[in-house]
Amino acid sequence: MADPTPEPQSASAIRLYTPRAPVYDSSHHPSFTARFISHISPHLSPGLKILDLACGTGLLTYQLAAAVGPSGRVVGVDVTPGMLAVAREKLAADKEKYPQVELFEHDVLDLDGIKELAGMKGGFDGITGASMFVLFQDPVAALGHWVRYLKPGGFVALDVTHPQNLAYSGTVEKTARRLGAFTLYHRMWVKGPKSLEEVMRKCGVEVQEMVVVENQCGQGDKKYKVEEADKLFEEGIDKEICKGFRESEEVRAEAKRVFKEEWEKQAVDGWVEEVDTVFLGIGKKVEETKPDSKALLTHSEIAFSGGCRCGSITYTSTTAPTAACCCYCAACRQLSGSGFIPWAQIPTSALIITTHPPESSSSQVPITLQTLNLHKAAERRFCNACGTPLFMVYKADPEETSVSMGSIDEASLRCKLPEIGSHIFLKEKANWVVLPNDWALHCEEFTGRSAEEVLGKSD
Repeated sequence: MADPTPEPQSASAIRLYTPRAPVYDSSHHPSFTARFISHISPHLSPGLKILDLACGTGLLTYQLAAAVGPSGRVVGVDVTPGMLAVAREKLAADKEKYPQVELFEHDVLDLDGIKELAGMKGGFDGITGASMFVLFQDPVAALGHWVRYLKPGGFVALDVTHPQNLAYSGTVEKTARRLGAFTLYHRMWVKGPKSLEEVMRKCGVEVQEMVVVENQCGQGDKKYKVEEADKLFEEGIDKEICKGFRESEEVRAEAKRVFKEEWEKQAVDGWVEEVDTVFLGIGKKVEETKPDSKALLTHSEIAFSGGCRCGSITYTSTTAPTAACCCYCAACRQLSGSGFIPWAQIPTSALIITTHPPESSSSQVPITLQTLNLHKAAERRFCNACGTPLFMVYKADPEETSVSMGSIDEASLRCKLPEIGSHIFLKEKANWVVLPNDWALHCEEFTGRSAEEVLGKSD
């Protein structure tokens, strides 16, 4: 059922917001953007340069312009012509009041394509995005692209929805993901405010404040009866977010069944609760301090990212993994406390590793990526704060790094992970481990190679 050529996010946004443009300012959004700017006002002052992304009808844009004054600069970017037309009407009606405002019709995931922003990388004092961050499939890559335009010490302000916000559309997204169907929203990665904080940290943004904005839509929290699933599905089937369920009667019937399952999973004592809350994260771009630190990659350059459990060590890869295997050796078993470790192989040159100092720690030991030499032929690397095993490199083949697949952030994937191609070191497999019935190679030691070939000749 999955679409082999999924629609670009920009095209989805245009279809979603074009019909909303004429009535957008009559919704809850003006009230929310007023609250949004009230929380970021301590970061605003005359003369600042602000980049307002997915600016829509300019609800936030013009409030930002008022805060930075005529000596500042506010650049609004939005991909939907209808939304931007409303913003431009406001500008045309009061040009003298807003000489500092510039509006561009463009994809916010391709800021490099706006020629007027040439030379502005590292030039903005702040980046804002209201009611937009959950539209992007890869939040890490999106924010990583945007912060390249931010000065060190500049602020970022973004909001994401509560996991139980908009119960109906959230269930639609879960249904679409199970069926491999089209989805407009990408909210499943948000488990709470910590999810947004983690994304910001991965992109070099230190969170200073996480605001819980209640009653965001002005309707308050709601409860729906669990029995309402079928009724809600039928009432919403013609909505744009249900596009992927209308391919055929068979698809529609299956979507209805899965929707009901997902709806019932959320029920507590026969009710599904909807929480009218969003989380607003405000942070600043961390100063570059390490001489060997590399600039953040663009959206198109990142294949995937990941990190340790505590978030102290993160990484990105510019290349998709070339192969994957499960290793059952005694070292992998004992270090993971499990039956094996799945590893994905990438070129060492594609790997960029970042260490994040913890916000607070009672330990006197500095957080670092620790090297462990259990065998003279290979190095394992792990976070010394939480113990997550992250990488392994054979000294005979330093141009290839194995990344523990459990540390990969699935929400970041812009490539297809390879299927497990081999099960290695089965001679050390624990008896209680049952191998899957798959087509992967079963190897007593290494995949098609002797231990001497992989580890190098012994001294």
